[in-house]
Amino acid sequence: MKKILYLIALLGLSQLSYSQSDFRKGFIINQDQDTTRGLIKYKEGNTSYRSCEFKSVNGENTKIYMPGEIIGYGYVNDKYFQSKKIETSEKNSEFVLLEVLVGGKATLYKFENVFYLEKAEQGLLKLTNKVESIVDGERVTTQSKSYLGVLNLYLSDSPAISQSKIFGTSFNEKSLTDLVAAYNKSMNASTVIYKLSKPWVHARFGLSGGLINSIIVLEARNDAFDHLGPFKKYNSPIAGATFEILSPRINEKLSFRTDFLFSKSKYDSYHSFQFGGKTTKDYVTIEMTHLKVPIGLKYTFNGKNLSTFISAGLSETFTLNSKSHWKQTVEYITLFDTYEEDALEIGKSQMGIWGGAGISVSAGKSMSIYLEFRYERTDGINGIDYIAITKANVSNIIFTIGLASK
Repeated sequence: MKKILYLIALLGLSQLSYSQSDFRKGFIINQDQDTTRGLIKYKEGNTSYRSCEFKSVNGENTKIYMPGEIIGYGYVNDKYFQSKKIETSEKNSEFVLLEVLVGGKATLYKFENVFYLEKAEQGLLKLTNKVESIVDGERVTTQSKSYLGVLNLYLSDSPAISQSKIFGTSFNEKSLTDLVAAYNKSMNASTVIYKLSKPWVHARFGLSGGLINSIIVLEARNDAFDHLGPFKKYNSPIAGATFEILSPRINEKLSFRTDFLFSKSKYDSYHSFQFGGKTTKDYVTIEMTHLKVPIGLKYTFNGKNLSTFISAGLSETFTLNSKSHWKQTVEYITLFDTYEEDALEIGKSQMGIWGGAGISVSAGKSMSIYLEFRYERTDGINGIDYIAITKANVSNIIFTIGLASK
């Protein structure tokens, strides 16, 4: 197991280093409107609006272009950014690289989490859905829907775009993109929808199997529960399915993930003590069949054929079947007694947290193979009747290998 974890860590670090230099085919447009093709560092998030890192070919030194130094930059069949001067505060304005979502008679831009709309005859206006006010000395932010007024001002000259369509537009990238693209089409104007090759919603499915190393720790308020531990670690197989959903059009690296994992666990403990010539021995066994449903977020460091990822979230472990057994023997000179009963009442579910990291390798056009290491900690297997048990944590180290769609 240590060798496997070391291998994952080593490959993860090498891939993280590679992903930090994820250059993709693209182009820059200089101030003379000449287009130069080459490789551009792929970025997600706010850094993509602040600079462009360009090189003509692999192995060449990277040149950084700031907003205002170029007209724009873009990736082949993907994002395009254009230098524009916008107000970044109440009194200051600066050049930034706005992402062009839709280009045409009406052009829709995005900067961080803010949208802008532009028409040649009416200029560039910010779309906002928030208004700030002071209430009882505190700054309060509320929804204003003032962006609808800008949409109506800019787009109402199209007879095909109704008032209900404009005022029914939500303040998000998909809804605004659809509206502006429909406007350009209705005005018989050429239009470009960037990132058109990327879907708004994409789902991935997979199957996995592996090994779970589990240990349970029980603590009680009094000596009457001394027989509950310490327990031995338990190794068992684990198998299940994974479901992942993301929006590549908005962010191709961040996804929502959930798994359905089946496993069995068996914890054994032996406890012995002597007092006044009497020897007491306790044998405890706890057996459970689980359905684990971890839910969380996954972030992928993209690579061409090899990528790494990290995940974290909350988990719910449902106990499908369970039983516990406590056998106690008492030996005193010639006396030998045996007592047997349930060790404790086991609860129906456990809440917990989890986190992990892994490596994914391409296995053709539509599938990938992944290795993943996780740590999970759940709280409490005891039922509500056992209030004397103050702690019942289960810690799991999970190693899986799986096959998933891309």
